[in-house]
Amino acid sequence: MQRSRSDIDDRYQWDLTTIYETPADFDREYQRADTLVDAISDELDTPPEGSATLVTLLERFECLTAARTRLECYAECSRTIDLTDDAARDRQDRTRSLAGEVDGLTSDVRRYCRRHANRLADLRTESDALAPFERFLENAVDGPAADPSLRSLLETFGDVLDGHDRTLTAICDEDFEPPIVEGSDGDPVAVRWHNRVQLLKDPDRDFRRRVYEAFHDALDERANAIATAWTEKLRTRARVAEARGFDSIREMGLSKASYPKTGIHLSGPSAVHDTLLETVSENLEPYHRLQRRRRIHLAVDEFRPWDRHVSLTSRAEPTISYEDACEYVLAAVEPLGVEYRTRLEALLEERRVDVYPAADSRDVTYCLSASGVGPFVSLSYDGSVRALFHFAHELGHAMETDLRADVRRPLYETTPRPVEEVPSLVHELLLADHLLDNGDDALTAHVLNRRLDAIGGNLFGAAQSARFTHEAAMVVERGDSLTRERLDGINRELHSEFRPVEEPAEYTPSAWLARAHVREPYHNYQYVLGAAGAVSVYEALVDSRLSVEDYRTFLQFGGTKSSMEQFAHLGVDVTAPTPYERAATWVDRDVDSIEGNRSDAAP
Repeated sequence: MQRSRSDIDDRYQWDLTTIYETPADFDREYQRADTLVDAISDELDTPPEGSATLVTLLERFECLTAARTRLECYAECSRTIDLTDDAARDRQDRTRSLAGEVDGLTSDVRRYCRRHANRLADLRTESDALAPFERFLENAVDGPAADPSLRSLLETFGDVLDGHDRTLTAICDEDFEPPIVEGSDGDPVAVRWHNRVQLLKDPDRDFRRRVYEAFHDALDERANAIATAWTEKLRTRARVAEARGFDSIREMGLSKASYPKTGIHLSGPSAVHDTLLETVSENLEPYHRLQRRRRIHLAVDEFRPWDRHVSLTSRAEPTISYEDACEYVLAAVEPLGVEYRTRLEALLEERRVDVYPAADSRDVTYCLSASGVGPFVSLSYDGSVRALFHFAHELGHAMETDLRADVRRPLYETTPRPVEEVPSLVHELLLADHLLDNGDDALTAHVLNRRLDAIGGNLFGAAQSARFTHEAAMVVERGDSLTRERLDGINRELHSEFRPVEEPAEYTPSAWLARAHVREPYHNYQYVLGAAGAVSVYEALVDSRLSVEDYRTFLQFGGTKSSMEQFAHLGVDVTAPTPYERAATWVDRDVDSIEGNRSDAAP
């Protein structure tokens, strides 16, 4: 039974008054933003008369996008902490509606820049007043040519176009009743989205099977609804991609707005997506070897889906207090400099982390950011090693947000999608390094397992999910029917390629149901790039090929550099196979370490 939020000390809860002192302040900014949408839209009917006029337009648009980040952050956080709060639901619905209008306006602003590109070029040479907006204007002019009807489509039907996401959220989250199974000690255990992986680490194999089957039984009851909603989501994205001038869902997905949305689209080339999928598929042996090692460790004839998360050590997993978790992470980031650690410590003291799950709250882990305010982390901390690393991961995002705000105006307080997982996974690798050097034996044995999950899961697991999405999207784009059976078939083939050691179970073909379908298609590749990029960056920092100062510069680029420029600054060529191959060798090396260190058996 989860405790009530009122039973959790305030210091472990968000202080959302740093965004808005009261809900009434939210309402006032919402009204100002709503009015600003119409005002800016009216200004787009007239060509820019001079640089001052254009600067005013862009400054007003920048104010709107900054307000949007605050409204979205407050609405999402309020909804996360209390799913029963009707006022919070209303704020979230209103914010989503406004976001659709802002998305439509953003398309209009970018199209306005393209339509008047020659005039803008003249104004940029005549005056330095537009210099702060140089990158935004270049990005807008270079974007794809959208259908003029797109604004009307997004503004009139934007809420409907996002309806599939609300359906998926309701089915998989808000209306999902966690199944109850009998625990190893005979007590009832609720299987939730957020705790199921941790439950599947339990040494009791019968309990793990009950957890796996109960969770997938519950999903199977919703399978047709999930399949229908996700298929319609892909079809909708295909139509929107065509309207926006993209050749495919993938091209649009790789060019989606950076986060937070400020009107900048910093795309990743399709060739990079091809390279990472091909290279990972050609280097699966370390992943297969990891599966074989788990089967040997468990001493089972058949390795099953409920065995894949079991630790490769027999030592009991320690429980880590939140206070100890903070100290571990702060010590781990010391190689990034005293100022970096001090900034992180300040964030932790400002109640930026909502630490523990509570009754009627969402069990989610994420980091949101609000312009002019900073980051907010949802943690659902349970004291496990996995939760400790999730904490470090989200703080990597938080620190990028915090450092970026020092030097970037609101329009550039955003991160290209292809690079956004690098800082978070660098944090995980630094934490693993610190704990392997300084932790006790029981903890370090589990840390090595977690590093395998961090690199192996993000490299191989995310690549498998990325392949699934890509193949499903291509079915839709060919005009073929994408049924639940078709989706099961795609997943069955990928399972045999990525997990040949694992004997399929009844729900193996439909395991795709447990993925994060509420997110945009083509998001998984970011985690593959994150794993490959983080390994390369970590090695370069250790070898002094990349200085701490240059790494901090990368964290502060924001929307001023493309993703490929940012990777180049780090010395990582993601267009070549090498980074992915290097990450695969890390998995191989860690399996070597485990096989060579069998002294971790329980005393």
